[in-house]
Amino acid sequence: MPSLVWRNTIQDRVRLAVTLTGIVFALVLVAIQLGLFLGFTQATTNIIDHSGVDLWVCAKGTPYFDVGSIVPERRVYQLREIPGVQSAEKLIVRFTTWKRPDGGDETIEIVGFNTIWIRATR
Repeated sequence: MPSLVWRNTIQDRVRLAVTLTGIVFALVLVAIQLGLFLGFTQATTNIIDHSGVDLWVCAKGTPYFDVGSIVPERRVYQLREIPGVQSAEKLIVRFTTWKRPDGGDETIEIVGFNTIWIRATR
């Protein structure tokens, strides 16, 4: 004697198709969300991961990397005076509007640091 679940599955094929479609759709949504999460995580930590820096120093109250407040130049010199510190540099991260050749505007993020000082000290 077949079980009740098996009989209901065989008997109502439309319900089975709708249920399986819903399950597959839910799995696709979970996969998309996981991909977005991993992509955003990699994009936001890419600069830090590939910098080769041992320690990052930021201004007090900085919520996250992209909106950090400006560290005074005096603090950079204080960091350079700490024994064991080879170099300390200010990293500049700013959002700005870029004029495209076709006349449109695009918001971009500029990331940079002073390479002249690094070359002079090596």
